[in-house]
Amino acid sequence: MNLFRNPVLVEGYPILIRHNANTGLEISLDVMAKLANTRKISLFGGKILIKGFSTILVPTRRHLGFIFWHRVFNTDGSYLSFTDASVKKCLKDYPKDLAVSELEGSRHILGWCSNANNLTGSADANYKIGWSGLMQPRAGCAFEKVSIVGGMFITAEVSCLLGKKDKPIHIRSRDDYIMRLKWIAQKFVVLYDTQERRAWLVDGVSALLHLVRASLKHDQGDPFSSLFLYNESLLQE
Repeated sequence: MNLFRNPVLVEGYPILIRHNANTGLEISLDVMAKLANTRKISLFGGKILIKGFSTILVPTRRHLGFIFWHRVFNTDGSYLSFTDASVKKCLKDYPKDLAVSELEGSRHILGWCSNANNLTGSADANYKIGWSGLMQPRAGCAFEKVSIVGGMFITAEVSCLLGKKDKPIHIRSRDDYIMRLKWIAQKFVVLYDTQERRAWLVDGVSALLHLVRASLKHDQGDPFSSLFLYNESLLQE
């Protein structure tokens, strides 16, 4: 949408129910006006518009308490006139009899992006991650009347191997990896940038992959990098 300089989209974030899917970004009227760099509602030819210097927001639809807007702008930041051809084209879909009084009580949807990229865990993500400033975690974690402590490894005196016929039905051969990935895929993780004070809500598998690739990036530059065997060019996305 070119509405933000560096937009970040997340999957699974809870939002209010909509009657129409794939309609765009729900945003409050005041924030939408600020993104257009204006504080006023404009009337042009009897139609309600939100106009900034190089941006105009045009209502294109009204349905079940929602008002849908389309954003028209000049990419070079130059002045955009009410009479611009791109604005006139959007006005063909202007909702009939839309009143200013409806704006405050309605929910507002701006734009729609049908193709977005999730960079979490991808080769194009930024892995220059430094120390967050948090204290090192302890082995145990204490709650009120509850204590959770890291488990101990079981040391075997003899080696053994379970045959397929000896395993219970509920223990599958893929429990150690695939089943755990399926489980973590249903969980969500918040990645927080302490410097920019921004957070991203991502699925567990993407978060795990992101941490693995970040660790590999750090290993490439440490004093033992000569022992590093990972070759990024051999990785198939």
